[in-house]
Amino acid sequence: MTNQESYSAGYKIDELEEFAEKHFKDQYNAALVNIAEYREIVDNQQRILADNLNELHYWEKVACSLELNVSYIPLRFEFRNAMEEDE
Repeated sequence: MTNQESYSAGYKIDELEEFAEKHFKDQYNAALVNIAEYREIVDNQQRILADNLNELHYWEKVACSLELNVSYIPLRFEFRNAMEEDE
């Protein structure tokens, strides 16, 4: 579920609450339970999405760090070879 879908789902939940309150007073409490469960699911999915994005950013940083370290290896060998040739 994307952020946009999560926010849209939150808005639809609010509309559901209003509709249930106006038209189904006798079923209102049951609807509130369902809405609360749905809201909890949406909140959990938003947390999971945020955690996944944080983990993705972490691994992107690791990959960039590794890429930088690997890119310096040939330079080290070239420098070492140049030093050996000078001796």
